[in-house]
Amino acid sequence: MEDFMLLIEGDGSNKSPEKMQKQLQEYMAWMEKWKAQGKYTAGSPFKTEGNYLTKGNPVRSEGDFLDPAKTIGGYIHIKAEDLSKATEIAQECPLMDGCGIFVRPFLKM
Repeated sequence: MEDFMLLIEGDGSNKSPEKMQKQLQEYMAWMEKWKAQGKYTAGSPFKTEGNYLTKGNPVRSEGDFLDPAKTIGGYIHIKAEDLSKATEIAQECPLMDGCGIFVRPFLKM
């Protein structure tokens, strides 16, 4: 099994509270399914604040990098046999309704 990071693009803030609650319930069921199979490791949404750093430039705490539609809204750490299987798991994630998901394998160091 390999480790993969699912990075959630967007924060879903464009949804009504009712839709967000329904999606959270669906996400919890999805998470429990993969946790029971030993493939869900961890996950968490991010707060809507943060800083952006580049060498030689001032720290940015405001700007387009915090745009709810463009930001990384959270992460999910999973285990899968390969990138194809990790992608299949991600495709079932209820967060895809309104958000994009980057599927990235960890580099073994």
